Amino acid sequence: MKNESLFQKNNESILQRYGAILFFCIILIANIFVTPNFFHINTLWNAVLQSTTVMLLSLGMMLIIATGGIDISVGSTVAFSSCILVLLWHAGYGILSIFAAVIACGVLGAFSGFIIYRFKIQPLIVTLGLMTSVRGAAQLLTSGQMIQLRGKELLDFGYYRVFGAIPIQLFIILFFVLIFFIIVKKTRLGIYIESYGDNANATRLAGVSTGVLLISVYMIGGLMCGVGGILETMRLCAADPNYTGLNMEMDAIAAVAIGGTPLTGGKIHVLGTVVGVFLMQMINMMVNMNNIQFQASLIIKAFIIVIALYFGSTKRNKKKLVVNRSV
Repeated sequence: MKNESLFQKNNESILQRYGAILFFCIILIANIFVTPNFFHINTLWNAVLQSTTVMLLSLGMMLIIATGGIDISVGSTVAFSSCILVLLWHAGYGILSIFAAVIACGVLGAFSGFIIYRFKIQPLIVTLGLMTSVRGAAQLLTSGQMIQLRGKELLDFGYYRVFGAIPIQLFIILFFVLIFFIIVKKTRLGIYIESYGDNANATRLAGVSTGVLLISVYMIGGLMCGVGGILETMRLCAADPNYTGLNMEMDAIAAVAIGGTPLTGGKIHVLGTVVGVFLMQMINMMVNMNNIQFQASLIIKAFIIVIALYFGSTKRNKKKLVVNRSV
């Protein structure tokens, strides 16, 4: 019985850890046969451009989910960042507009973490309220109208290509992935986040300031939304309070879940999250390049998410069962 439980645990660990790569390979093979010009170099660069914002949101979401929380306000926060950037840039504040947008979003994230910790409210409820209010604030700032970006420096940076071919966004992605990898693998913050997600009470009794931890994690998520909003504005050349960042929270959550970070918290998979983001983008491209209705991509994503969550929850339930039997 013990050997059987050990086999199940190891088998589920493989599915949990490499599930994103498995799904990625399946979608990749499907695209080889059904999507014309899929391996063209421009297709690759477009995938990088279109996935940059979701990648940043997913990295922040990954830490939040690892604590056992969730943040469904990230899409609205991206729109808020975009609107602040454009309005302040047009007002003549220059580079300060960028810092203001990022800091404002970091404050919003820290506020979410404070409310969740101080009043013991479910993260879903807190961020649901923030999702609505922040989107509304963005609409108030712009009177509900899309604003074209009039900033040559920002536009040039958004479309800048290294060596005349590689989008600058690729290096931005690599930079932040490296930063988060270091946070998770080389710092106490990464250890504390996993510990809190696995057992919050034990982490608190060990002397970790769980309040500061939660606020910091949600603040990081907010900062990533701020950066994502800036890059999204550069890509779209406009700030749209109604549609910028819309539904990005679902792609971010899906990428994290598929990447092997369980929604119950306690474990962080950076590489899996990266693969999950590109998997989501590949599904979008497959649908768009084959003239399939957008709703089809939502069905495919939902199917993959359900499978990922099934294996994730099964693993943790089995693990608890094995522990109880050993006791």
